[in-house]
Amino acid sequence: MDGFDETQGEPAGARAQDHLVAAARYLQAGRADLAERSAREGLARFPEDPGLHAQLAASLLERDLHREAAGAARDALALDPTHRVATSILGAALAGLGQHQAAERALLEGLRRDPDDPELLRQYGALLHKVGVLDKAEQVLRRSLALEPDDESTNQALAILLTELGRSHEGALHGRHALARAPDEALSHVAMAVAEFQRLHPLRARAHLREALRLDPDSDTEEAFMHVDMLTRWPGLPFYWWSILADRLPGKQFTIWIAVMLSLRGASMLGAPIPVVGLLGIGYLLFVLYTWVAMGLLRRWVRWFPPR
Repeated sequence: MDGFDETQGEPAGARAQDHLVAAARYLQAGRADLAERSAREGLARFPEDPGLHAQLAASLLERDLHREAAGAARDALALDPTHRVATSILGAALAGLGQHQAAERALLEGLRRDPDDPELLRQYGALLHKVGVLDKAEQVLRRSLALEPDDESTNQALAILLTELGRSHEGALHGRHALARAPDEALSHVAMAVAEFQRLHPLRARAHLREALRLDPDSDTEEAFMHVDMLTRWPGLPFYWWSILADRLPGKQFTIWIAVMLSLRGASMLGAPIPVVGLLGIGYLLFVLYTWVAMGLLRRWVRWFPPR
């Protein structure tokens, strides 16, 4: 990215703020490694600066080094217990380590000091979503969004959450808002893909996941892309439609089975020829057999015809 020289040394007399600004610019440019280096160089000269510790934690978190990020965030909070950024990073890092109760304590402590901090609210909403407290997660995320309506991260989180709650059309609205604000962020496309997949637009979901992979080749995104790509092949589309339909019905596939049995019984009672009723029954059984073997068939199909 223009404006970054990895070999350029720090100017004489640089302040802690200079290191902070440099690290933040590197992080924004997607160079968490250089952000970490800049923060560590600053800490070598200003070890008592909580902002540099927090910036180091942010760069480590960006690289999914959760344990190290939590340690750096705690160092920042030891110097400044009210440091908002360090509190947010500590909560996210602990959540990444699976220490959900510790993450909740850290975030609630920050919200006790400032209940209207949108970043802490967003992190808390994400934590609630992760542990399955979906209704409360929505409330917290909406509160965060009310404070920062154009925040792309909160819109991304709401797009995924609302889709999971069965409200994919609402989710798509937040996904579009996130895309408008941050079209070059992979998570904006992932959020939109989640909504589009549930809105019966699998090809759009595939396109968004492909773009997300181009922007950030993440293993989870690649796995999601391969799954959606598999279902958008013509042998997989019936299985996709069946899965979405069954998931939306109370009782899921059992409800469909009852409806088919009642339809066959009704056709017989109404005098439909026995061969017709028999063909309908056999057709349904063949389709059920297809759904049982579909995933194995599709995996083979993808091996024979990999995505391009």
